[in-house]
Amino acid sequence: MKTKLIFLILLTLISCTKEVQDQQTIEEEIDQIVDIRIFPEDQVRFNGKMISESGLYSHIQNLNNSAETRARIIFDENVSFGVITQTQKLLYEKGIKQINAKGLSTEDFLSYDDKIVHIDVLNSDKILFDGNLIHSEDLEIALKNLELSANVQFIISVSDSATFGAVYDVQKILAMNGIEDISNEDLPEYTY
Repeated sequence: MKTKLIFLILLTLISCTKEVQDQQTIEEEIDQIVDIRIFPEDQVRFNGKMISESGLYSHIQNLNNSAETRARIIFDENVSFGVITQTQKLLYEKGIKQINAKGLSTEDFLSYDDKIVHIDVLNSDKILFDGNLIHSEDLEIALKNLELSANVQFIISVSDSATFGAVYDVQKILAMNGIEDISNEDLPEYTY
């Protein structure tokens, strides 16, 4: 009986240790691009996940960023100016100096959210696809699962650590899926 109890305790300890190691591996991954969409009425999409406005600040504090990390903020102009400035301030204090921000009217914001898809090529095997981190080999699956509205436009931005091959692969997959409206433009940089 004691042997079984000791075995169960050891098994539990090993399992907990593995979970902690897995969590540390996830946390060590650098967030190269942060995609924030601020909706009116306390809603924010932070790297593809819907959260509350109050949750935004803790998400920013939990970022694992580097000097190369960039942030893109797209917001409805009806959002409180204080929310926008506080978000930018927290990003800047976190060490993110490249902040692109753009305010849009409610109609344009909703249209932008429906008709613009950002693809951020991070490196040879990772992509931020409309705010969601995916492996490059999953891009085709993500495209097929995306409900594309008419006149959708894809905007590609490229991280400093991305390779030419990774960018070519993304463009090739988009072309193979009949996507022709592709831009390499990004939002104008916000000067803090």
